[in-house]
Amino acid sequence: MRESRNTLILAVIIVIGFITTDIMIYHSRRITAQGETITAMRRLAATLESHGLWAQAVKEYSKMLDLASFSADERAKINYHIGEIYIDRLSDPEGALPYLLSVKLYSTDSNLSAQADKRIVEAFEKAGRSLDAANFLASAASIEPSQTSTKEVILAKVGSKTITLRELNDEIQQLPPQLQEQFKSNEKKLEYLHSMIARKLLIVAAARAGYDNNPEADLAAQRAREAVILTKYQQKEIDPKIRITEADVRAYYEGHKDEFTTTDKNGKKSQLSYQEAKDRARAMLEAQKRRESLDEIINKLQQSEGVEIYSDRLSNK
Repeated sequence: MRESRNTLILAVIIVIGFITTDIMIYHSRRITAQGETITAMRRLAATLESHGLWAQAVKEYSKMLDLASFSADERAKINYHIGEIYIDRLSDPEGALPYLLSVKLYSTDSNLSAQADKRIVEAFEKAGRSLDAANFLASAASIEPSQTSTKEVILAKVGSKTITLRELNDEIQQLPPQLQEQFKSNEKKLEYLHSMIARKLLIVAAARAGYDNNPEADLAAQRAREAVILTKYQQKEIDPKIRITEADVRAYYEGHKDEFTTTDKNGKKSQLSYQEAKDRARAMLEAQKRRESLDEIINKLQQSEGVEIYSDRLSNK
């Protein structure tokens, strides 16, 4: 009986050993396969970059971050690289910010963190968020977080509603950059806060008088919303695909020389040199390519959406 029991125990141990071995082999193969996948994804991302397919390269790097268990420093380096692509190649500084801020969380490399600090400030500035740039610089200089946090700081109450420092900064950052500069001091911020309060009070008064239910206001709100959506679409889907080389700019200048002249006080025209006209030529070429891209997109959409135009009905006969 005892021998039978010992034999059973031995058999169970052997079976457990086989199962454990199989599990170890499975995990080993899985880790190897994942490593091969990550290597292939790295190569693909690098290839996409070499061909200027920056958005697709970002997608591959992001997939890598989701799939693999990188060390903190490796993860920081990949996030930093993605952030650089967003700023330098995709002209999308806001898209860069989550990745660059992640570098600060993961990296133990002080040099990489310092580089990330510079690019974060650059991204905020290019995104038209100079106040956020200033706040980040203050926090990076080891000022107490309570002095720079803007999320829950309540500046004013208007009835049951509040205005926070975050809301104030967001409003100011909607202004053109040259105007934002005027509201960096606390004194000027207080002035702007008073204007926000006045606007909210007037809106309350107008609503009580029944002017909030106004078709004109609804139409204006709809148009404003559409304008924001179209601007974002252009920034994210069209502008990053515009590729212009120095040779393209020079060719455009040579083909449109009559557009690059200056007139002196006596009314005499003179030709601008390429160096003098280069920035303007690039801007004009970018606008032309943007129009061409829009025309191409609209033509495709007209076909796919089945657009029909009844021009003969304009006379309303």
